[in-house]
Amino acid sequence: MLALLAAVTGPVAPAAANPGPAGAGTSAVSAPGPDRQAPPGAVTYREQGTRNPTGTCTFTTEGKRDARKGPAVLFFTELSYDPGTCSRTMARVEYSPDDVPPALARRFEQRDERGQERTESGEKAPAPRSNAAAGEMTVIPFWVEAQAWWEDKVYIDLTMTRSRVSGAFVLEDLGRYGASYHESYWYWFDTSGWRRDSADNLFHADFYNALTNTVGTFSNPIFYLPGICDGIGQVTYSGHPHTFVYYSAGFVGYSLVLERAGNCRAGMVENFAVWIA
Repeated sequence: MLALLAAVTGPVAPAAANPGPAGAGTSAVSAPGPDRQAPPGAVTYREQGTRNPTGTCTFTTEGKRDARKGPAVLFFTELSYDPGTCSRTMARVEYSPDDVPPALARRFEQRDERGQERTESGEKAPAPRSNAAAGEMTVIPFWVEAQAWWEDKVYIDLTMTRSRVSGAFVLEDLGRYGASYHESYWYWFDTSGWRRDSADNLFHADFYNALTNTVGTFSNPIFYLPGICDGIGQVTYSGHPHTFVYYSAGFVGYSLVLERAGNCRAGMVENFAVWIA
């Protein structure tokens, strides 16, 4: 059950492993791509994806942050995409929760409330504990939520997965304390032909770790925008293999993996958002 956590987190480091110009498989660019504008304050970078034997193109965004650093909102958006080379231009920006531009905040929330499902759990770990004496315990809440979604050119959400895990930890030994809350959420815009083909999720909590992973695969046999997607009637795939958030020994983190197939150069725009509190 913890294999996924171990594969994503690795050794705990003193700073976040942020993607972007310095990350593996990326290179810095001087200006946003031609299809969209970067949000205020964003850094832009070029990212090379992985083409799979099935023809899908996969991109991964991940990082972690000291849970004691305080709240933040991270936002990643695709500025341009080249299906021929399986590469794209991305923008990344970090805001404090009070400084998120209103137009961007609305993009996090706007969607037609059809074709959706939510699974949640208030599972508790074993009895609260700590290596610190009771009078020395400092209990600090943690909360991390990650959302991965595809938009069309006019900012209509097409498919989405979202994961959340929250709870508390003991500052003196970084162990988890008491209950954890998990949520998995799926959304698909069935009005334009999108459907969810499969879904899975994982909730886990022990003394030092808590995680939520949400998985979904989506397809659309009719999605077509003239001049943007090549060919009418081609099945377009949108896969969400991992929307993974976790707490582990004083750090909160995320790993977001999305894949796509079809020749829609700019008809589908990928976004990630991560909330940390």
